[in-house]
Amino acid sequence: MENPTKPANQAVQHKWKNLILPTVMLFIAGAAYGGITSANKLAMSAEFPFVAYTFWVALISGFVAGVMAILKRDIPKLTLAHIRQYTFLAVASLILPVMVLASVADKIPASILTLILALVPGLTYSLAFLFKIEKFKTLSAMGIVVGAIGVLVVVIPEGNLPAPKSWIYVMIALVAALAAAASNVGAKLLRPPESGSLSLVSGILLTAALGLLPVVLLTDGMVSFTDYGSKAVWGIFWAAGIHVVTFYCFLEVIRQVGAVFFAQFNYIVTISGVIWAMIIFGESVSLWTWGALIIMLGSVALINLSASRSLN
Repeated sequence: MENPTKPANQAVQHKWKNLILPTVMLFIAGAAYGGITSANKLAMSAEFPFVAYTFWVALISGFVAGVMAILKRDIPKLTLAHIRQYTFLAVASLILPVMVLASVADKIPASILTLILALVPGLTYSLAFLFKIEKFKTLSAMGIVVGAIGVLVVVIPEGNLPAPKSWIYVMIALVAALAAAASNVGAKLLRPPESGSLSLVSGILLTAALGLLPVVLLTDGMVSFTDYGSKAVWGIFWAAGIHVVTFYCFLEVIRQVGAVFFAQFNYIVTISGVIWAMIIFGESVSLWTWGALIIMLGSVALINLSASRSLN
């Protein structure tokens, strides 16, 4: 007689096998994107203009993704739906976040900037609730409040920031987190059309570069990525690599297992960002910052728990 639990066990094993690749990609994306504030700071420490910096990051990463897409015969599409998607995600997920973070990169520690990214899940839920995509959930609301407390732990204690008025730059950096949250909600509302991940990555990044080109010409002129020395070059290519890897993993993980699973990305980014800042710049992290890290991870945990319960 066949064991009735065998099919159920096999189904569970199959489910776990299907999670192996997305889990690996999740950790790769998180470890990579955790370095974005350090890459920004590296380029900004060479006094590279941040608008030109964002342009070169978008152009180089978009070109690399485009070559890879062509080699896979996954040509970026130019339908109206695709162009609309490219444009919105280019502004919300790259131009605004990178320009904002780059503009304050030399004003506050990279480790603290990374903590701001932990607020993205809470802000995403807030926007989703505002646009009636999500219903009110107590755990999610608690997560938002806890995340706000984490920000206050960073900006209020004296000596945690490099200068008395550095809290202003922390508030400016919040725009990057809000833009990232808007890109998450916008991607949901726009219902991205079927397309290969590499072609989507290339389309988004090259659209960002195209949109930034006139701004660069008007503000900084045609600045070459080699004009400000090796630090700037390393920062630009590091950030470009981060965007190719992160955007590809983001689209693939969402395609395979959904957005709720990918939300765990924020755990890894927050932790890896602090570690990158310690390794590259030797930043000493205060007890207040470690406390804020723990609080913000608690915020992300509450929001992810709420999302997982909504699926059951």
